[in-house]
Amino acid sequence: MPYCYKRIKATQWFKLGDHKDVRPYRMLGAVGEICDRPRCQRPAAEHGMYGDVIASERVCPGDWIVEDWSRTAWVLSPASFAELYALERGEARDG
Repeated sequence: MPYCYKRIKATQWFKLGDHKDVRPYRMLGAVGEICDRPRCQRPAAEHGMYGDVIASERVCPGDWIVEDWSRTAWVLSPASFAELYALERGEARDG
């Protein structure tokens, strides 16, 4: 019997200000560097960091920040998000 996961809240991130918990990407040596993820290849300055001091995740433009019912959050690439989630019937996309 298939089970349905509880609802999630998802925000697609493109730039600072798109999500309240994403801060500027600040890593030593990151100035002028290009993202090492093959799907991205954009300048480090166009990225963000999601999380806290203990556990942070880089956010590439176009990534999704997903939050579940317990407020646990994670970052997914657009391809992973499309593979795992679908918009419920009757719900409109933000934006």
